[in-house]
Amino acid sequence: MEKEFEESLKKIGKEMSAEDSKIIRDLVVGFLVVKSKVKNGCSYVNMIPLDSSWDGFNDDHDVDADEEIVGVIPAPHGSYKVLGLFPNKDDKEVYPGVGRYETLGYEYVGAYYPDWNKLLAEKIAEKEQGKRKECETS
Repeated sequence: MEKEFEESLKKIGKEMSAEDSKIIRDLVVGFLVVKSKVKNGCSYVNMIPLDSSWDGFNDDHDVDADEEIVGVIPAPHGSYKVLGLFPNKDDKEVYPGVGRYETLGYEYVGAYYPDWNKLLAEKIAEKEQGKRKECETS
């Protein structure tokens, strides 16, 4: 698996080991149950995962003005938000000279989830392709 990841990165011109990929997991502690106001005669209920990082602080869950909080339910034991490090030597916002962590998905006990290293390599390749196309069209 690590070899596949390294090969995927080499295809896009990155010299990086699987250890540098930094797949990390933040604990999902519960779900915020939110109901949106009626749109086109329908209302929608969403469950927003509430995660907590190693420092216990996470403030990226906003409730819109047109939404109503119905309740909070606990997450099953072993539920995680999975993040991958997207390498970018120019990114100064999160980890200068290294890159930024972005959400890849969630892990729940008993549910299917992909090979995170492979998914990360694919997403990095997609971003690189997008950057190349932007450069070509400018």
